[in-house]
Amino acid sequence: MRNILVVDLESTCYKSQLFPPGERSEIIEIGYSALDLSDGHTIDSGSIYVRNIESKISPYCIELTGITQDLLDKEGVAFQSACTAMSKFKAYPWISFGSDDEEFKRQCLERGIMYPLSFEHYNLKDMVNDGFKELIRMHWGATKTFGLKDALHLFGMAFVGRQHSGKDDAINAGRLVWKLSSMMDKDMIARISADGNLLKRKLG
Repeated sequence: MRNILVVDLESTCYKSQLFPPGERSEIIEIGYSALDLSDGHTIDSGSIYVRNIESKISPYCIELTGITQDLLDKEGVAFQSACTAMSKFKAYPWISFGSDDEEFKRQCLERGIMYPLSFEHYNLKDMVNDGFKELIRMHWGATKTFGLKDALHLFGMAFVGRQHSGKDDAINAGRLVWKLSSMMDKDMIARISADGNLLKRKLG
């Protein structure tokens, strides 16, 4: 049975999304949750804080993520060290609620660091928005592009923990992955390992 990794990245940000001259967005937390799709149990989960070197931690970023400069100074590691730690999941296909793979690849490329994860990635946000348009329309009365909390609510679940905590977001996205997986028959779940596009096709 195939294991799945769910990842959520938190990055430096400003309320306007306009960074001061000389600054740019960078990853400051990698939250992850690895699942066994045979029964939905969590194999491993955690959070890696990453020291910022290209931007400051704005008041808006602190309010949104709960991550402070003091936290990163005390618990943060270099981005390369974070990538080394995540490389233990290299064999796992992975999922994020959004295009976190693009951000991860970009920062690795720009810093000359080997990309630590599998290139088999699925965008859970797109899968839900594209695959359940009719359900979304029935639930809200109109087509809506929405966030993780809304997606959980759509399937009868509540968000647990703090939103925009990398670890909590990853764990909650993992709950959604398991919910969607459990909607398939067992034969289809077992065949995901033989066809990486099956999950996306089934949900689409």
